[in-house]
Amino acid sequence: MAAVIDPLQTLVASLAENGAQPIRSSCQLDTCLSCRRQLGWPVVAGDAWASPVECPGCGRWYYCRGRNQAGVKLTCSPGPAAVAASVGDDPAGAWGRHMLGRLVGRPVVSRECRKLVRYPIGRSIVVAPLDGDGRPLGEACVAMLTDLSIEGMRLSIAPVPGTQPTDTQPPHAELRDAELLLADLAPLGFVGMQAMSRIRWRGQGAAGEELGAEFIHPFGDPLPIANA
Repeated sequence: MAAVIDPLQTLVASLAENGAQPIRSSCQLDTCLSCRRQLGWPVVAGDAWASPVECPGCGRWYYCRGRNQAGVKLTCSPGPAAVAASVGDDPAGAWGRHMLGRLVGRPVVSRECRKLVRYPIGRSIVVAPLDGDGRPLGEACVAMLTDLSIEGMRLSIAPVPGTQPTDTQPPHAELRDAELLLADLAPLGFVGMQAMSRIRWRGQGAAGEELGAEFIHPFGDPLPIANA
């Protein structure tokens, strides 16, 4: 029987192996993670639009750098209840736990004493603001992935130099209107690994704006969107 690979443990272990060293990444998604079809699409980048594109081989969706008029819709009911219903009591599944384990450098569990286990990350990723149907609202931006669990993540977004949180046009203003977030993990060395989450809270921290978001699909699974 083939070993089950967990995407969260894989992610965690990878960061632990690299320590403080920069992680090699790619500026393009070469192949589809599901069907291995050659793609060569540019990955999401800060200060650029991210738009949904469907793999012509298997229909898996990705957000890539660029702007298009693709109409998409969610294929699930967003929220932790929907995630739990799809995989029982294990929101990430074995594949999700494996990726998280690679990120934090040790095996992970779903809960301890009925509380979510959160792992500190402290690495930059790229996030894109989306509306409730998964449509882009504005340019993506770089965010610090403060910590991660199998059900969600905490982000810190530094202000643009020369601006203040009280400015009439605040930095990353689209995030204020976003209902969903697209997190692209290519900066962590996992090109093509993306997660969609619902913003649950916002606040102001010492390093900038902070966001808490819950995944709306099992971590590591294809994005839950389809043609509208």
